[in-house]
Amino acid sequence: MALLHKCPVVKRSSLLSIFLIFAFAKAQSQRNSSHITYDNTGISTVDIYLESTIELEIITTKEEHIRIIESQGGEYRSAVLLNTAISNDTLKITDPFNPSFSFPQDKLSAHKIIDGKATIYLPENLALDINSRNCFLSINGKFEFSFINLESGSCLLKNVRGDFHIVSVNAMVTVINPSSYIELSTKYGVITQLTNESIVYYNQKIETINSNITIKD
Repeated sequence: MALLHKCPVVKRSSLLSIFLIFAFAKAQSQRNSSHITYDNTGISTVDIYLESTIELEIITTKEEHIRIIESQGGEYRSAVLLNTAISNDTLKITDPFNPSFSFPQDKLSAHKIIDGKATIYLPENLALDINSRNCFLSINGKFEFSFINLESGSCLLKNVRGDFHIVSVNAMVTVINPSSYIELSTKYGVITQLTNESIVYYNQKIETINSNITIKD
């Protein structure tokens, strides 16, 4: 009877290992990823306009080129890849990503099934312009000027240096390690400042309607 109990245990362990490997491979196959690099030849502005829900991270580096690492999941993973183009001195990043694809009429339904993540590495001291309907945004680095307009989602600024103006309807805004005094205003949200009064180094402003603003070290 003891032998009858030992064999199934070994089989279960083997089957579990096979299942985990298969599940990981399947998960990887269910994402569509891309890696784009631009030499920074005359680019001074990055203009981002997004309709679809996305998790976006923007980081500045000492390098002179621009890198975009992006992956998409969800039911329409084969159709949603970031669309980029250079116009004069501006790098434009937009969606929907595939020109041959059109979302269903119910845009809210499309937002629920799209799983997009992107990390953009930029040289320092570029101008950044972001307009998004629903974005979970994280920014870290040094910019000449940043304008961010979010309808919903969230916005995290960590160690951001340079002038900026943030406008939010429902996206919570959090600033960690502020580099300057920030002018803050909200219509219905709550402002929380957990930091010492900063010296004015840059022209920085945050405005929200419904969302909270948090400033902390």
